[in-house]
Amino acid sequence: MKSVDPLEALTHSEVPPPPRDFDHGVHDRVNRLLLLGQMADLLGQGLPWAVGHFAAALAALVETTVIGEDRAALRRRHRRARDNKEHPGSAP
Repeated sequence: MKSVDPLEALTHSEVPPPPRDFDHGVHDRVNRLLLLGQMADLLGQGLPWAVGHFAAALAALVETTVIGEDRAALRRRHRRARDNKEHPGSAP
């Protein structure tokens, strides 16, 4: 017996035409759902991510302003001081 592909069987089915205002109703519902989904994604994930990165940059700015130098320069200075302490005659 020959097996019939379900999609092939659907090609011979009669499909009634859509109602006249079908497209507008579907588009309105889909657009509303897409907008709600995108707003939920933005408010739930995008905004907290952006605020976190902005806060980190702002904290680094305040830290650099208060200390007077950035963390990399501070680490280099501490590393040079530690190296000078361990090897007093080798540093310039």
